[in-house]
Amino acid sequence: MNIKTYKTEKEFDTAVAWEMVAQIVKKPNSVIGLATGNTTENIHHTVANIWRDYPFDISQVIFYAADEVEMVPPDSRVSCIFDLNEALFIPCNIPREHIVIPATIADDYDREAAEFDRRLKGIGESDMQILGIGPDGHIAMNLPHGAFDSPTRFTALSGELHQRILNEGQFPADKELGGITIGIKPIMNMPRVLLAAKGERKAAIIKAAVTGPVTEETPASILQLHPNVDVFLDEAAASQL
Repeated sequence: MNIKTYKTEKEFDTAVAWEMVAQIVKKPNSVIGLATGNTTENIHHTVANIWRDYPFDISQVIFYAADEVEMVPPDSRVSCIFDLNEALFIPCNIPREHIVIPATIADDYDREAAEFDRRLKGIGESDMQILGIGPDGHIAMNLPHGAFDSPTRFTALSGELHQRILNEGQFPADKELGGITIGIKPIMNMPRVLLAAKGERKAAIIKAAVTGPVTEETPASILQLHPNVDVFLDEAAASQL
């Protein structure tokens, strides 16, 4: 793992954003995997601002999401497509056919997950996968105690991630939620992964993921075994290393 630490949140956002921009400039038809949430929202805004101020060709890039919240309307603020549309896809005029992400509502979620997997395989190998990390160590929607050989799939949500989405969406406590996620196995087969974390609330889990044992209790810990991982942190997230 190559760990990079930045003094401020703004420096962190800018550094990860420029990694994305550099990849696109180097290879205009790049395939880039995105993560959503508080960690990456400003990163996506920063990429859009760079594109606006220093125009570069983004028209050929294929973007895909690492996961999507299921059983919610696509215009819900908790959906990944809403987040990505607002921060990146609409500001940068990304055509819909260059976006690979599951539907948020489907008649058959296992079938939707299989279709997502088929589309991912159809766009070719990822050039860069950006991942956030949850306070419980989840990456994408691969939750604690899931198998390290897990494929891309539909999964029920639970724990910290489930509660956070309920809170952010102002849903009733008994609302059922699911997710479609890229599995750990495909992530480990990607040529390059960027793990990003900021804020003091991520410090303990970053320590566990980066320096602790590789265990399914902390899904992100498997990235210690990946041959090409860059870890981007602000000082708060790195404070326990």
